[in-house]
Amino acid sequence: MFGGNCKCDVKSWLVNGFVIAVLYLGLDMFFHHYCMAKIYAANANLFRSMDQMMALRWWGYAGYLVFGLLFTCIYAKGYEEGKSKMGQGIRFGLLIGLFYWGSQLLISIPHMPWPKRLYADWLGIGVLECVILGFILGMIYKPKSA
Repeated sequence: MFGGNCKCDVKSWLVNGFVIAVLYLGLDMFFHHYCMAKIYAANANLFRSMDQMMALRWWGYAGYLVFGLLFTCIYAKGYEEGKSKMGQGIRFGLLIGLFYWGSQLLISIPHMPWPKRLYADWLGIGVLECVILGFILGMIYKPKSA
């Protein structure tokens, strides 16, 4: 994973991946608990009960960690020396956000009876979160020395 042209050492990858995972969890908590609370309450029948969610939350935490580590690894693989760190981070976040959220939500439409508003909000928030995370990663990422 870190051979060839990867510009990231293992320690940097782990630290940056963990930072991105924690920030993603924080962004999700903010957006989902505050910005989307009303639409979730109106559609509570489409989700697990709060007790079930709390019992299974460790799966979610593992998912944030996997996301953070992969997000960081992919960014490091495509990092271009000499280009704007901010621009690379934002562009990366936008592309990953559209790739992940755009495809996942389109695939879900035939199978999940969620309201269109929920799909639209998830897409907007998901892409925004990825852009924010990409920007932050772009600013904190330091390629390994040659």
